[in-house]
Amino acid sequence: LETVEPYLDGYKAVLRIGNPFAVDLKGFKVYARWGPRQRTDGYAAWLKTLRGKEFSFTDTLTSGRWNRATVILPETKSNEFGYLEIGLSTDVVALGIPLR
Repeated sequence: LETVEPYLDGYKAVLRIGNPFAVDLKGFKVYARWGPRQRTDGYAAWLKTLRGKEFSFTDTLTSGRWNRATVILPETKSNEFGYLEIGLSTDVVALGIPLR
């Protein structure tokens, strides 16, 4: 996570996604789940307060580099944001040009 800042009626989060592999990942999805900080009245009650959204990207996660992606967490007030969980998936792996 690089930055999080208020944006319109929610928050904008800039993610730094590392790709440690020797292949490019072409197109990916980010799964975000967010909500308030965990409360003391129980884990199950806190889980019910979390919101989630899937974001699709056509960008390439370049091999061996940090890559940036921005997600917008809509309709979130400051007292509703203290936790952010991120998941990532991709379906396309691209190898470099073969050596001759």
